[in-house]
Amino acid sequence: MMRLIGVYKSFGGKDVLKDVSARVDPGDFIIVRGKSGSGKSTFLKILGGFLKADHGKILWKGEDIAGYKERERIVWRRENLGFVFQDLQLIPYLSAKENVCLPMVYQGMKQKDAQNRAERLLNMVGCGKVMNQDPKKLSGGEAQRAAIARALGNMPGLILCDEPTGSLDTQNAKTVMKLLKTVNRYRKTVIVVTHDSSLEQYGNRVWDIAEGRLKERC
Repeated sequence: MMRLIGVYKSFGGKDVLKDVSARVDPGDFIIVRGKSGSGKSTFLKILGGFLKADHGKILWKGEDIAGYKERERIVWRRENLGFVFQDLQLIPYLSAKENVCLPMVYQGMKQKDAQNRAERLLNMVGCGKVMNQDPKKLSGGEAQRAAIARALGNMPGLILCDEPTGSLDTQNAKTVMKLLKTVNRYRKTVIVVTHDSSLEQYGNRVWDIAEGRLKERC
């Protein structure tokens, strides 16, 4: 599905990713573990096309997307990717349902169809009763689940999550991870970066990242 070959990324002369190579298979649930500053968020943003690598190849179904221009990367993300940001990035003046609708409308879906799908997704993640509320009125767990619903809107094959449980209590963290596991069972590929070792149980593969180098556990 996706391969990284010899990927490097630096900021201000400091190497953040060093010769990273990896393979992602369809249906994987990958946990990427690393401490703060290890390069894991940079790694995820390069996977998602939000950052360009300095060197290396990023193959998506055999096509090298590393050299895509910004417009091409936007189109690729819209068609293939769901991203759950660490700070969620829910638009504060839109309701939860409107937030979930937005990517679908940008993709060209009719407003009514987007609303219907948003309602189904929010019900699926347990946010049906709060779908018309603004993000600031949602609990942490509700906001996180709404962000996951938004990431699923365009039915992407790849879902990337940046510390999806970082601000949640233990029970809400379990709820979010079980939800992602359910999504994964529908042959969606999920990659979660985290510092939390307790999340490893949810993955079929675990990668460690330290000082910019990635290694898969045996």
